Amino acid sequence: MTPARTLANALLLTLAGGTTLVAAQPAPQHENLRYDESAMLPVSSPSLSPGEVQPRTLQLPALTRLFLVGDDPRSLAWLEHHAEQLRQLGAAGLAIQVADMQALQRIRAAGPGLTILPVSGEDIGQRLGLRHYPVLIRSNRLEQ
Repeated sequence: MTPARTLANALLLTLAGGTTLVAAQPAPQHENLRYDESAMLPVSSPSLSPGEVQPRTLQLPALTRLFLVGDDPRSLAWLEHHAEQLRQLGAAGLAIQVADMQALQRIRAAGPGLTILPVSGEDIGQRLGLRHYPVLIRSNRLEQ
């Protein structure tokens, strides 16, 4: 199983479990099943938009480090600027606004070495009261 598939399962558990990372569950193995990210696109998060995020404290001790980005210029610049810090933190990325594979490739190029998966940010945005991105979410702090 690829790290991205394991991470995707862990993130889905995080979002479905009220933003608590339970445990990564391996995806069922099927010989004829092929992972096709393009089938997951486009991804949109209508309640979230690029903009300023005010830092605040959180109390989510079981939450893994996540960042939310889109394919917009603000997100790409933020990701380029923070890529090294995100790698050092071991943060996983959610591309929450992605039009197509080319846009996803641009996002990943802005954060080389980071795992970034196309996933809607609606659930986590609603649970954390977010309106804007890009944002870094830690267990004890939300910041841009």
